[in-house]
Amino acid sequence: MLLMVFVALSVPTLVFVIVCAYLESCRAAQQVLTYDVTRGQQAINRSIHIFFSESVKAVQGLAALAERDSSFFRNPAGGLALRGQFMGMHHLNSLSVTYEDGFSVGTTSVDNGWRTRNPQTPESAALLDFKITPGPLGSQLDIRQGFVDKTGQVIQEVSGPLSFDPRDLPNYVLARGSEQVVISDPTTHPGSGERVIAVAAPVHKGDIFLGAVSASAAITDLAQFLYLNRVTPETLIAIVDDQEKVVVPPLSSASDGPTTIDENIEDALMRVEARISEAMKLVDDNSSSVTIESAVIGGRQYTLSLTPIKNQFNLPWRLLIATPESDYIGPLQRASTFLAWLLVVIIPIQLLLIRTLSLRISRGIVGMANRLRQIRLMNFEAPSPGAHPFTKEVADLSDGISLLQSALRSFAQYIPLGVVRELIAKEKPLELGVEERKLAIMFTDLENFSTVSQSVSPNELLTQLSDIFSVMTGAVTEEQGTVDKFIGDSVMAFWGAPSEISDSPLRACKAALRITRRIEKLNLRWREEGKATLRVRVGINYASVLVGNIGTSERLSYTAIGDGVNVASRLEGTNKQFNTSICVSDYVYNEVSSYVIARPLGEVSVKGRVGTFPVYEILGIRDSSDPDLAPQNSIAR
Repeated sequence: MLLMVFVALSVPTLVFVIVCAYLESCRAAQQVLTYDVTRGQQAINRSIHIFFSESVKAVQGLAALAERDSSFFRNPAGGLALRGQFMGMHHLNSLSVTYEDGFSVGTTSVDNGWRTRNPQTPESAALLDFKITPGPLGSQLDIRQGFVDKTGQVIQEVSGPLSFDPRDLPNYVLARGSEQVVISDPTTHPGSGERVIAVAAPVHKGDIFLGAVSASAAITDLAQFLYLNRVTPETLIAIVDDQEKVVVPPLSSASDGPTTIDENIEDALMRVEARISEAMKLVDDNSSSVTIESAVIGGRQYTLSLTPIKNQFNLPWRLLIATPESDYIGPLQRASTFLAWLLVVIIPIQLLLIRTLSLRISRGIVGMANRLRQIRLMNFEAPSPGAHPFTKEVADLSDGISLLQSALRSFAQYIPLGVVRELIAKEKPLELGVEERKLAIMFTDLENFSTVSQSVSPNELLTQLSDIFSVMTGAVTEEQGTVDKFIGDSVMAFWGAPSEISDSPLRACKAALRITRRIEKLNLRWREEGKATLRVRVGINYASVLVGNIGTSERLSYTAIGDGVNVASRLEGTNKQFNTSICVSDYVYNEVSSYVIARPLGEVSVKGRVGTFPVYEILGIRDSSDPDLAPQNSIAR
């Protein structure tokens, strides 16, 4: 009580101080974040402008050269000049010159993406020079490709017909209808297969369009460029157009550097477009100014900024930056947590002493309550209280609970667990009494057990018998049955008591199949070890019997009695007559016929009962994929 009063007076004050300090720090961090995002936007915008400006200047210069000498790039010297220009611009994916007659010459970078799509590429190749020439009639285009190493030496040449026309590429089509440099939407490079953004400059002679000079940059390279200019380690940067479509997807950070965009770029774009679209809906669509908003995306708080990208090509591209606020506020959260722990440490010594004493006394009581709760649930693996109780009275209670747990564990080994659990739940003493219930009753027996027992040592026989009983009890328990008793090498079990089960016959059949199949596996192992094998026979009946506590007031047994039990026992022996393993009565078969595959064995009569009745052999469960239940060499019925 003293501890509660002290905590009620001191802790709220400390919490109030910590929360106020934390909120003020978050406000300051948000201001810094907004400033950094704005400054980062401006820097990235300038970098993107420079990124494309270099490509624009390159194609403009090459276009001017082609206009002065229209045949220059058709000569070997032109191809070498084109390669030299390309090698000086590391951010380009390809550089080419294409003419209206279909002639085209250029250079493409051979990177990891190229090697993945073209595994036959020479290992030392750094570039691919290509030359496309029209056929004799001008309709067929042929291509000649040469792989070039870092020193400029051609190491392999390939030639053949071209599967596409470079004059049909989007960048060439745009250049044909323009008087100035154009930039295409993202497209797939016909050679490398990568997604690229192409810059093209038209080549004119007077009013005649001769061709175009094109340079392409891989989207992966542009995404990497944006990643390196991020504001914080977890910032996502993307380029989107005015239709909320991702032009350049963001790269996300990882422990060993940026992740790569998926080889299937379409899948990668689909994964990020929904997220980017969600972000764009949260900011104002303002074409002339920077917009900054705070929103939750994917369960995480982000600061979002959207700004137009300045360009001279009238492209409707915008820069979207999403920065997790935890990148700024996270350190404040850790500092606040540290401050909270520091304040807890300096709480008065009296609180620590009271807390220590109270916890030491209550720990034992709580532990005993947990153990009693587990014992009530018949969980005999409840952990011990651990440390020795602080007082003698608590120690005596703990010893009493241990004794109770041990007694109930022993009791449950002689009495079916369901009966023990029902006794505890009803909180009634054991007493004589039975009730009539419809049960599925199973009897098992080992074939020629007496003969086998004479040929092996007692210890080996006990080990094998224990393995078999473990299989039997495990299968019965797995199908929610009750193991009633062990009768020598036989086992009696039933379903439907003490708890009622709606599908008792089917569960009994499944348990029988599991027993026979698993003992077959045991026999395989024993045969390899040179041990004797044992075959099990199972009989199952479904009938109304008397079940309950039978015996005397001094000694009780929870079991089932009646004609139905006797029939189940006789059915087990009937297996000898038909050389079968699982024999069931027609009462069982009628209940499970739509679920099992069975074989009719004929009419039988059993000792002590007038008349005959049909019996069946259970072969498996229909459409079951469980190896213990699936039919084996069965006849469907």
